[in-house]
Amino acid sequence: MDGIIDRLEQLQADFASAVGDALSIIADLPDAEVMRLLDASGRVLRSNDALQVAATVQVRERSEACAASG
Repeated sequence: MDGIIDRLEQLQADFASAVGDALSIIADLPDAEVMRLLDASGRVLRSNDALQVAATVQVRERSEACAASG
């Protein structure tokens, strides 16, 4: 189970590094590359949103289960 969390933490570190690299050159990118950057970062954001929603659902379900049993 911890493997996936470790992977996500490594992914976050890698992403933060890539963001830093992108920020340093974004002004010099041609229009098509800026559009690709927006597309790629949007996909990352949507994937993260899906993970956040799924985890939030788990918290809510577990909380409701505790309230119902208590």
